[in-house]
Amino acid sequence: MTNRHVVNTRLFVISVLLGLFDGADLGSMGLAMSRISRELSLDPVEAGLCASASLVGLTLGAMVCGRLADIIGRKILLAATALCLGVFSLLTAHVVTYHALLVVRFLAGIGMGGLYPIVIMSCHDSAVPSFRSTAVSILVAAASVGGLSVSMVAMAPDWRWIFYFGGIGPLLLLPFILMIPSTDAVARTGNSDRNRIGAILFGEARTMGTVAVWASCFFTAMTIYCVINWVAALLVKQGYTENMSHVGAATYSVGAIFGNLLAGYLADRGGARTVYITTYLTTVGGLLLMAATPGPALTFLSIFGIAAAIGGAQLVTYALVPTFYPALGRGTGVGAMVASGRIGSICGPIMAGLVLRGGGSAGAVFLALVPGVLVALVLALAFLKQLRLRAIP
Repeated sequence: MTNRHVVNTRLFVISVLLGLFDGADLGSMGLAMSRISRELSLDPVEAGLCASASLVGLTLGAMVCGRLADIIGRKILLAATALCLGVFSLLTAHVVTYHALLVVRFLAGIGMGGLYPIVIMSCHDSAVPSFRSTAVSILVAAASVGGLSVSMVAMAPDWRWIFYFGGIGPLLLLPFILMIPSTDAVARTGNSDRNRIGAILFGEARTMGTVAVWASCFFTAMTIYCVINWVAALLVKQGYTENMSHVGAATYSVGAIFGNLLAGYLADRGGARTVYITTYLTTVGGLLLMAATPGPALTFLSIFGIAAAIGGAQLVTYALVPTFYPALGRGTGVGAMVASGRIGSICGPIMAGLVLRGGGSAGAVFLALVPGVLVALVLALAFLKQLRLRAIP
């Protein structure tokens, strides 16, 4: 076994573990918010702003840290974002005021948002070409496992354990990150116009592909996070008990893990176009079935199918985007793609809330997502066409 193979394997394992803790912290505020609100006497507006602070940090972190990784190196940014995530997750457990919580969650969001595009690139680049989609699928599935894990930690009487779990993990991995030799190329912004942000994203006929993948990621993430955040509440609105709604949320997580792994396996075998068409249309079918308020068996089967399908679609995009941009600009390209999805993740739950506040039913929320899913499919296929025309190995 060569030294480079050992390095790549170590990098892959560390990236997957970081993805797990990133996924854990992503779900932490939703699990802890009610208890934090009681302890800090937050009103609903303050609680919502604290949750939104994380999402704003996620978006900013993805955009900025992806670019910085191209300039100063991924290893440094991997360590810095892991440190940021770990420290501010731990600090969340000890805040005593609303304003402190707002700042800490924003900074934790920067760590989460900045970490994710870097671990996507690390998984992609540490794998042989025939295993790249599968490698990224394992990373994305690990994030879902992190979400499941922290939901079990949330059963502890003290809500602080939620943030201890999400914060200690990245800090424990920090020494191992620093031990990995740096193997990535670094772009110096003054060397060439090809290293400028505009040239990376839109140069050499990449404009259509970049815009298509941004919009596709936006609508895909909008659907994912709308369902993740609202599936339990929507099930209750359709007449299910609280316990059944929790089963529905767990079913979604399991479906997402299954869909990510299967989509990665199929994409590595040259089936990206087929996976896109199958997953997005399956998502549409599942949403239409949920809108029809089927019986319990079909409801949970639909939830599993939606999670597996839309998660698989997102996975294929995550796996393909790094190959669309030049090696010295992949951080910029992947970071911008992740950021576009994060914006969609903010808009999805808001859209569902507006539909419900306007008197719409749970079924109306599911129906409202269908046009966006179809647009995402068309744009994903457009991106795939551009990738095949302009891909840079």
